[in-house]
Amino acid sequence: MRHFKKRRILSREKTQRDALLSGLASSLFLNKRIATTLAKAKEVKPFAEKLITKAKINSPARIRLVNKKLSKQASKELFGVIAPICLKRKGGYVRIIRKSFRKSDGASMALVELVDSFEEKDSKKDLAQSKKGKNGKNAPAKKTDVKDIKKKQDAKKQNETKESNVQIVKNAA
Repeated sequence: MRHFKKRRILSREKTQRDALLSGLASSLFLNKRIATTLAKAKEVKPFAEKLITKAKINSPARIRLVNKKLSKQASKELFGVIAPICLKRKGGYVRIIRKSFRKSDGASMALVELVDSFEEKDSKKDLAQSKKGKNGKNAPAKKTDVKDIKKKQDAKKQNETKESNVQIVKNAA
């Protein structure tokens, strides 16, 4: 019997399970949102929240602890961008949103995202700016506003990836 066994096995050995969780957490911190199965989502949520809590105090010991679990790039993102924003919150940094079932095997899927998502704030600001009329007052929203905002966000992401590729090429040279 599995008395007092809180963690899910996920059909993996311990080392594989730890690697899976660290990979999911790294992807979450880099992309701010990931899609995975519900069981994996329920496992990665406390794992990621504990890492965010550790990252709120920026000390060498905490950096070493987090670097054991995450990739270097994800660790930099966590300490540089995510943790300073999460200083105001006392917990609940990650949200799980259930999705429909996967077509191939019927597994229940879920979205895992950071609560203080930066993309949502940017899109809300863009939407508020686009609603303003000629005289500065709010005008009725158009159907194309949301599409334009998504196009702008996609263009920003493409520019960021191009810049990161240029930096990688410079570092390699």
